[in-house]
Amino acid sequence: MITVAMVGLLFLTLMVGVTTAVGSSTTTYNAVRTRNEASVVAEAINRARYQPCAGVATYGSVLPAAAAIGGLVASIKSVTYLESRTTTLANYVSTPCTADQGSQRITVLVKSKDLRMNLELVFTKRDDRCPTSIVTVPGETC
Repeated sequence: MITVAMVGLLFLTLMVGVTTAVGSSTTTYNAVRTRNEASVVAEAINRARYQPCAGVATYGSVLPAAAAIGGLVASIKSVTYLESRTTTLANYVSTPCTADQGSQRITVLVKSKDLRMNLELVFTKRDDRCPTSIVTVPGETC
């Protein structure tokens, strides 16, 4: 009788170990997949043209559809604006943009279908256009 109980306990211990390993593997797989698919969102934001005083709707329109990013859902959480070009430390504010300083911080939320993985991606987008007084060669940015 004791032998049967010990074999049963051993079997139960092994099953718990296997279940834990499978669950951990699935969680790790989903985390890595979510991060990899989030690169599609990063590329979309990077390709978007800089829009002075742009808001959430402006950059939200460039995000790929959920089907294009493996079923993940991406949305713009916020767009903040550089307060001043002359300060030593960059300070971004969310107040309405009145005079664009040439830099915006865009925060994107990426959520998995099962809502177990949520990523917050933060991009700093800069205006690379040159003032008309500066002559550039093709491909050169300011």
